[in-house]
Amino acid sequence: MSPHIRQCILEMSSLYNLPASSIKRRLLRVFDEDTQHPTPPYRCPTTSQVDNAVNYNRRKERMFTDPLLNIGVFAQHNPDKIFHYSPPNYATNPPTEFATGIKHVYGTQCALLYGGRNGVGYDTTWANMNENRAPTTIMITIDHYGRMVPCFAYLSANITAPTQVDFISKAKGLVEQMVQDLLDGKLTNRFFCLFN
Repeated sequence: MSPHIRQCILEMSSLYNLPASSIKRRLLRVFDEDTQHPTPPYRCPTTSQVDNAVNYNRRKERMFTDPLLNIGVFAQHNPDKIFHYSPPNYATNPPTEFATGIKHVYGTQCALLYGGRNGVGYDTTWANMNENRAPTTIMITIDHYGRMVPCFAYLSANITAPTQVDFISKAKGLVEQMVQDLLDGKLTNRFFCLFN
């Protein structure tokens, strides 16, 4: 089955809420009507393929169609990877008040080890490159080999001074927390030896 036909099946199933039997009838009609450009038989979906595509689209555990809501689900299931989440306010168009801070232990360690010596910078080339055109800011630093390494990422509804101050203060808090955990003996030094 062609990817285009699969997308049409998913569209009819989700947007128009059509059952599999109606989708099959519509597809057969489309294939029969176009005599000038007939669809090859190997491109036509079988009955089981249509049923499977519709069932897949209607599964309860399928992710939301809105990427901003997907991030909320991701934040709930992965609190170790998200250091800040503010859900979008859908009362406004486009949605406002949305912000998500993404972290990784490696990024926090890079910020701690190299940020003070080499400084940190922002990479905003990813702004407006996602589905909701939400600005993305990536905090970076340079390691001892002169390579750019990531620290943290921040996806937000806008790039304003208060948003950036919020991002920087939360990132600073993560680095300070890691320092405190090291001093208190909650973290081992063995991983940091890999950087030397």
